[in-house]
Amino acid sequence: MWSASAQDIVVDADIPSLPMAEFVEYYEDASETLRIDDVLAPSFGVNFIPHDRDILHFGITSSAYWIRFNLDWSGNGDQSKILEFGPPKLVAGIVRGGIELFVVDDDGNLVLQYTMGSQTSPREIKTLGRGFAMLIDQSFGSHFLLRITGARPLRLPITLWEVEDFRQTAQNADNLLRMQYGILLAMVFFNLFLFFPSRNPVIFSMSSQLQPRPRSYFWIPSIYVSYSMNSIGAVIGSICRNDSFIRL
Repeated sequence: MWSASAQDIVVDADIPSLPMAEFVEYYEDASETLRIDDVLAPSFGVNFIPHDRDILHFGITSSAYWIRFNLDWSGNGDQSKILEFGPPKLVAGIVRGGIELFVVDDDGNLVLQYTMGSQTSPREIKTLGRGFAMLIDQSFGSHFLLRITGARPLRLPITLWEVEDFRQTAQNADNLLRMQYGILLAMVFFNLFLFFPSRNPVIFSMSSQLQPRPRSYFWIPSIYVSYSMNSIGAVIGSICRNDSFIRL
């Protein structure tokens, strides 16, 4: 039989989004050797510890973390929900990193094993500026396990969304990220234009009046260059924190 966690998470159709981290249980696998069969063993359930924070945050770690939780669908009817992990997206790196999702039935048998981000299931929703997302309903399952690892500080929000609210939030995040990419692209091309030697005599005349330099076609104030590089760096940093440039 499935060993129930400390608290079931009630799926409410009237709640737009529900942070779930404070309702889950976790186990730290410092050796990273445990597999799903080990975790599903009847005697293993006592090792899980209740989590009481609103976000999973284990800091810089080389451990794998197993997360388990139950969903109570009795108050939701037949409506679908979206289960989101992130942002940021914990993507698989060269050595480690990623999220494996397991669905278990009432008897403790493994029903589904899925790697988030693989996009091999029609239920997984592709996002640009959000985390990994899966469309779920009562038929999908009630008992869940996650195995998460990260190459950087391990931080993972888990949220249960109403479908339309998630789509609107994801669209807003995607638009913001597209704007950041657009600004970055505009900065890159503008700076390439400034650095590219121009043979326009008008530009040459203006630049020579500012600061005459022999055999020079274009003068660029060093302060402006520094400001432009800092601006580009800020935009790149904002995009990198999102992790969407690694995997959509």
